[in-house]
Amino acid sequence: MALPSTTEMAPELVRPALPDSSRPALPRRPIIPMPAPSEAFQQLSLFG
Repeated sequence: MALPSTTEMAPELVRPALPDSSRPALPRRPIIPMPAPSEAFQQLSLFG
């Protein structure tokens, strides 16, 4: 019951489980904006 429920509720979670390309695509996006502000801070430090 728990298995079919998760598959029917979040079939994308079970499907992308194999294609790591689709799964990490989302979690990797938030990682890009993180380093972006880091560079901006470094530039501010140079100006300061």
